[in-house]
Amino acid sequence: MRTIAAIALLALLGNMAHAQSLRPKPYSLNPGTWVRAATPAGEVFTCTVCEAQVQVQIDAGPPLPPDAKFKTNEQFLASLKTTEQQRQFADNLIRSQIPLQSGFTIRVEKTGLTKIGGVDAFQFMAVVEMKPNATRDTTMLLIHQNRIIKISVNYHEGTFGPKARDALTSLFSSIKFL
Repeated sequence: MRTIAAIALLALLGNMAHAQSLRPKPYSLNPGTWVRAATPAGEVFTCTVCEAQVQVQIDAGPPLPPDAKFKTNEQFLASLKTTEQQRQFADNLIRSQIPLQSGFTIRVEKTGLTKIGGVDAFQFMAVVEMKPNATRDTTMLLIHQNRIIKISVNYHEGTFGPKARDALTSLFSSIKFL
């Protein structure tokens, strides 16, 4: 069963594709060894020095509506205090992005709170089993400047090596929320 908080945020995340008018971006970063490409809701970065394909997607949603369940990052994070709330939210979110009929197995492995760009965020790590490979997804969510910001890292199981770790550390340490 989905929580009301998860349903409210899932509905807002569903509207992120309509964020094309988002300018200027609510963050800055130095892409360094990452190739940047625009998406309808933000940007995707592909690592050029990694051992295998690693991508980071940053989506910034449209302004939150006046009746949004969460108006601040603090309110959003307060709704995810327990491990159970975090797991349920993460599971609902990732399942909303992958069609039920896909046949993929989805497993949320870890949830918690973190910081990115000096801002507190909810983070979860999941594995999506797709034959013949599994894909790892680490997602961070926060509310900044009245917008939902979603940052996701994706790569195939077993392909994340030292070059990828260094490149990701460099990219993430350059993120600044404006």
